[in-house]
Amino acid sequence: RRGGGTAAPPPRPTSSTPSHMVPPDAADATLPSADELRAEEEARHMRREAEIERSWSKEVVVEGGGRQAWPGARATLHVVSTVVSSRSGEGVGSVFEDSRPLGVPRLLLLGRGILVPGLERAVGGMREGESARVVVQPEGAYGDAGSPAAPRVPGSAVVTYEVELVKLEEEAELWDLSFDDKLRLAAERRERGNALYRGLAFAAADEEYEQGMRYLVYMPQPEDGQLVMVVVVVEDGQLARRPRLVARRCGAPGRESSVACRLQAPLEEATVRMQLNLCAAKLRTGREAAALAHADKVLELRPEHPKALYRKGQASGGTAPAPLGMRGRLTGGCLSSRQAHTQLGAYAEASLALTRAKAAAEAEADSSAAAAVEKEEARLAERRQRHARQRKAAYRRMVGGGGAGEARGEANAEAADQPRAAAGGGLRVGVAGAGFVSAGA
Repeated sequence: RRGGGTAAPPPRPTSSTPSHMVPPDAADATLPSADELRAEEEARHMRREAEIERSWSKEVVVEGGGRQAWPGARATLHVVSTVVSSRSGEGVGSVFEDSRPLGVPRLLLLGRGILVPGLERAVGGMREGESARVVVQPEGAYGDAGSPAAPRVPGSAVVTYEVELVKLEEEAELWDLSFDDKLRLAAERRERGNALYRGLAFAAADEEYEQGMRYLVYMPQPEDGQLVMVVVVVEDGQLARRPRLVARRCGAPGRESSVACRLQAPLEEATVRMQLNLCAAKLRTGREAAALAHADKVLELRPEHPKALYRKGQASGGTAPAPLGMRGRLTGGCLSSRQAHTQLGAYAEASLALTRAKAAAEAEADSSAAAAVEKEEARLAERRQRHARQRKAAYRRMVGGGGAGEARGEANAEAADQPRAAAGGGLRVGVAGAGFVSAGA
């Protein structure tokens, strides 16, 4: 401070004072305390709880004689979900979920947020064997925005659920389940997903596979006798894998103790199968990027797995079967327009994956798999040629067409369409697959 005298006090902040001009002590005085923030959060939570409780009503159709549901219970139930009304009038009377035709009831853990809040509360008060009709207002269902996909529900929709609580069972917490129990539960989910997949309910199948994968990701340490060790050695410059049973978890004995080892089967086998299931389900629901990620996870474990390479070729080249919503059939939560799809169009990567898949199939003497790959290669070539023609036509329209401009357009389009590992764009082809068509590994 120049000169004598005392310093002027800091200016008092006003409502128009910019925040960067407010002294720190004044700004701190305006902040709520931790207790005030906690009280505000609790009040908001209580308001939301009261809103959910007001949002649903239940009418018992058939009395149940079994146990009453509890949080964490493993519940098997049939559900038929119908839109009663919506703000726009869209979808009124439409059934967006029905587990009965496929004969595969829903299987879920109560209290985990899998159901919409209003239905969760209603099911929590049901007894085993009970059937009920539950009406849920938007506040306890899908809200003002609705659900754009899986399932598709319009905004501000009132939804009716016809629920039959078939069975209640106990299931331990995920971290308390044993190695064998997790493998068993994962296999059960996979079989349920396969049944739904065969019934063309691809979104529901995908949900089952995701739940099954949850058991395999959070896996406890396996016990003795549950392992197979894969010893990776270098033979003539090539990597080779030699599986063999081991009785202990203490590394490889003798001269092989210094080479790279990892554990497989039964955990690896279960993981590979579930990842392949997920890959197939993602392809059939129009999520090629997710399918590609699952195929890559399999290839991390088994670099030359023919089905994983086949699926990777489908995902990269966009040649997988189109979702049912694209073919005018029941979507089951699938996307309903071509424009909504992930379209990778990575032709070079797809071609390479299919070439490797064919070589792997031939190495295993699997002629049907090799034939399926050849058909997929033909579809990829056809799609790529069609894409090139479309790009040329678009370029001609853009430059006005004719003469030198047209020639330049074709040359530029051809150059742009040369193989690249991460090319983009392209229209999706809804051609049914062959060979590797089932979700099962």
